[in-house]
Amino acid sequence: MLIKGSRLVVADNSGAKEAEIFGIFGGTGKRDCYVGEIVRVAIKKAEPEGKVKSGDKSLGLIIRTKYPVQRKDGTCASAGDNAIILLDSSGKELVGSRIFGFVAKEALELNKEIK
Repeated sequence: MLIKGSRLVVADNSGAKEAEIFGIFGGTGKRDCYVGEIVRVAIKKAEPEGKVKSGDKSLGLIIRTKYPVQRKDGTCASAGDNAIILLDSSGKELVGSRIFGFVAKEALELNKEIK
């Protein structure tokens, strides 16, 4: 479970290293987000030669969280960090070409249209 102001590791090769959530989609009163949701993020730390720069705003897909995810088969999965991958402005394609680390199964099930 993540809220506005949460800092996340960027797990792709877009050039960003750290991002902060500032917008959560899903209604006016929505206060938290989970694995598989698309959020608005601000890039806080980035490499100088990357595709995105520090201070840029982007969309991101949450791929893993420290907060445990309860699965339908009864198992519970959590990660060692909170991570996100950056999406383009339409939210349909990835900014980077590689993803580092594992991606939670729930993130892929909810967003099958992302290439």
